Amino acid sequence: MKIKLFIILFLSIPTLLAAQSRVDTLNFTTNTSLLVFKGKMNGVAANFAFDTGAYTGVANSTTTAATGIVANKNRKVKDSQENSKSVGHGSIKTIQIGSSIFENQNTVITDMPFLLCNDLYLLGADVINKLNWKFDFEKQQAYVSASPFQPSPNMQETNVKFINNRHFADVSIGGESLKSCLIDFGFAGVFDGNMKEPTFKKLMAENQKNGTVYPAKIFAQGLNSANVGAEVSIVFANVGFANHQFNPVKINLREGVGSKVGLGFFMENTKQFIFNTNQLKYWILPKNKSAKKNLGPAADVYLVDGKLKIVGINLSVTNIANKLTINEEIKSIEGRTANTFATLCEFIQWRRENSNKTQLLLEKLSGEKITVERVNYLQ
Repeated sequence: MKIKLFIILFLSIPTLLAAQSRVDTLNFTTNTSLLVFKGKMNGVAANFAFDTGAYTGVANSTTTAATGIVANKNRKVKDSQENSKSVGHGSIKTIQIGSSIFENQNTVITDMPFLLCNDLYLLGADVINKLNWKFDFEKQQAYVSASPFQPSPNMQETNVKFINNRHFADVSIGGESLKSCLIDFGFAGVFDGNMKEPTFKKLMAENQKNGTVYPAKIFAQGLNSANVGAEVSIVFANVGFANHQFNPVKINLREGVGSKVGLGFFMENTKQFIFNTNQLKYWILPKNKSAKKNLGPAADVYLVDGKLKIVGINLSVTNIANKLTINEEIKSIEGRTANTFATLCEFIQWRRENSNKTQLLLEKLSGEKITVERVNYLQ
């Protein structure tokens, strides 16, 4: 009996080791501004948006119905705009990523328009942290394994820690240390800094002295809310991450938000990114050239209550800022009036499909036409 048991255990070891060392390759896209790949929930195909800044997953009502997620009681949660709201919660029998399957996972259930209209399930850090990840931003491929990835010799490392599943790491801003900054792959931007933190207060003061603060009003969305015309001060600074200095890095300084590094930072500045859960380590392969100083779009438009409205303006692009105001209704964007969009989802999908355009033509109610540049580089 002992011999049989030994043989069974001996034969099972290679199978176990093979399963642990297996690497699944997933193609991903970023056309929604998030990192999205295919997976399954309860055996049904789904689009997963990778989010290290979310403590758990977020499903919309369409995904919930399609995949058979079981709804439970509502609970209060706080979003990235620091707004709290009671939202639904549910349970998922199985989540599959590549060949890995995780059972009995909890999820938030709420109809955030961005997720609903792009047909996305927000994959939270509670599941992300069960695997090791490697992203190749040039090939647009993700590699997933139960075993840690071996970094190449020219990659740089830093420690990561979990707070309520979410990812935090140390960074530096202009040589000033910033401990435990949120690393948020569910944030499409580059870097948000809270102006009340000493590090960013100092950065703001230095840039004000040098005349290098660029004011803007932006459109910001959270899980529970949207902020139209949120005031930000754009600065560019030297950011240290994983023993490497990146310069220039665009930082949006705001009040009332947590400081965080977003997906945009890694897309702009790195070729590859490794997250080894088992070792609590990040590894990055920096790009050979620095990002340009891009102020972003001169203006932003969104469909609000069935009307096309200005929801963001870059006040530093004066030829546009002098012609538009926040919440101003306009007649059309790229020749399309508000009534040509049957739903908000149709508008959001149109925004995504036109995200690569360098210019957008707006027509005001007065008939005046304005060309808005999507990219505005500083010299």
